[in-house]
Amino acid sequence: MNNDDIQLLSMSFLKEVSLKFKRYFFQTFNDDARLFFVIGPRGVGKTTAILQYILEAVERKTTSDKILYVPADHLLVEKIGLYQIAQNFTNEGGQILVLDEIHKYENWSKEIKSIFDTFKKLRVVASGSSSLEVTKGSFDLSRRALVFNMKHMSLREYIELEHQLTLPSFKLEDVLLNHQDISNELIKKIEKEGPKIISIFHKYLKRGCFPFYREYKTLDSYYLAINQMINSSVENDIIAVYPKLSGVSLKRIKKLLNYLASSCPFTPDMTKIKTALSISDERTLKQYFGYLDKLQIIINVEKAGGKLAGLQRPEKIYLNNPNFIYALSSKKEIDIGNLRETFVANIFHGLYDLKVPNKGDFIVDNKYTLEVGGKNKDSSQLRDLKDAYILADDIEFGIKNKIPIWLFGFLY
Repeated sequence: MNNDDIQLLSMSFLKEVSLKFKRYFFQTFNDDARLFFVIGPRGVGKTTAILQYILEAVERKTTSDKILYVPADHLLVEKIGLYQIAQNFTNEGGQILVLDEIHKYENWSKEIKSIFDTFKKLRVVASGSSSLEVTKGSFDLSRRALVFNMKHMSLREYIELEHQLTLPSFKLEDVLLNHQDISNELIKKIEKEGPKIISIFHKYLKRGCFPFYREYKTLDSYYLAINQMINSSVENDIIAVYPKLSGVSLKRIKKLLNYLASSCPFTPDMTKIKTALSISDERTLKQYFGYLDKLQIIINVEKAGGKLAGLQRPEKIYLNNPNFIYALSSKKEIDIGNLRETFVANIFHGLYDLKVPNKGDFIVDNKYTLEVGGKNKDSSQLRDLKDAYILADDIEFGIKNKIPIWLFGFLY
């Protein structure tokens, strides 16, 4: 059985790819790696980023026989099998094989290991759910593969997409030490076209975390799409990676998500939540928190100086990004303080070590203490702390240790 139908399917996807806007993630691919996984939540643009990458590798020639895009959940793939597809592709001179939605393919780790070990000149790029465990099962790929976790769209990327600008990203240390110069540089470039940075930031909090926001004319439609996406993640992605989860467990996870949607951000009362979900042991509840965190639906932040990671309960739980607050909330008025903290948690989560300190809202890499607030926020809570900063909303420029919160949207 040959790959003719698979090749035609691949070309149909490649022809639809836009090369105008590229996520930050596009720059992180390692051309020396033979196997790498791109994981991340639904809707962040994993498939588009991977397709852009392989098209660039063949000078944007969609009919090239050097590249092959394979949606792993397609019926054609199930009929032929991943290994056979890879063998056919290699025999025909193929060089880069993309396996999308790999977590939906049964025994994916076994077949990818066989492909990697057999076809030494083939580069394999696999994408999957953010909960995908590369070390899961008996076919450990962690020593063979590089794993990249793709985050939601940053404020910088939102501005690039919305206003057709090219803007730099900055390291955390540069933002903390040189925020006045950086703010001035960015504002000159952004506001030259008219929009004010604070207005753009507040729009981003409502709709800028996913590139598909442009497909919807109204916020209500966009939020409905987010709700459907979250439900699909819980109902399909968790089961795909953890097939032994029972229907009862899945119902409890969905009930937990509803509980969190109306409560976040908050410090969890484990006893109260166990009672609400009819769960007898705390370990199970921690597992449920872990599943939702891996799906990037929530962010679990532990207390600084606590037990080893994973052994303690989360000190604070946030919805994963500000758009989720608007999409999942039943409240007419959204708490601006919650929005700001959620924005900061989302930016740092997965890029830096983020914890809850005794003083301040966050501590980053066990060094930088951050307090989040409005433009009138003072530093009284940070008194006598070294490397402590205020992340203030509604200001274009900062002074000393008071930095515009929007500027942290340029960390990637």
